[in-house]
Amino acid sequence: MDSTFDKIDKRTPSTGDMRAAAIRYIGIAKKSSGQVRLFLTRDYFDSEQIEATVAGLIEDGYVDDERVGRRILRERQAGKAESRAALCDRMVRQGVAVEIARRLARESSEDVESASGLVRLRFARELAQTGQDETGNKRRLYLKMSRFLRSRGYAQETVRRVLRESMEGMQDDADLLE
Repeated sequence: MDSTFDKIDKRTPSTGDMRAAAIRYIGIAKKSSGQVRLFLTRDYFDSEQIEATVAGLIEDGYVDDERVGRRILRERQAGKAESRAALCDRMVRQGVAVEIARRLARESSEDVESASGLVRLRFARELAQTGQDETGNKRRLYLKMSRFLRSRGYAQETVRRVLRESMEGMQDDADLLE
């Protein structure tokens, strides 16, 4: 099946053709500069032309990495929270410029705060039930929560701190959480 942009001569496109193709690709959705670059690269446009076109689209407001990054931050709150490093990586993978992704990640919640909220939200019932259980179940819950937080990009030190605070008062054994 031919591309919807097959009317554009891919060997010698003008800047206007490339800009038109990019604007059609963007449509009404906000796309990141990286997404637009990737789209234009797939259509074999020259890298210098691509950079000039993307810069023009940013200047004219068609491409807005800041807005895309903020949308990602909003989507990754509460039950979908991730560490700052994971958020930054996610934004970069979705085409947000690295410097914008880093700045937005620094503006997001502290890792300890977001990890604590995530544990409270995801494991509230299990924490309440395990409070009366035997040490083996506490250990299993600790490991389960630890794996979960690590999968969301939190550093081991952050995970330990959050889980110690979350399981405070449940410790029957000093070695339980080590």
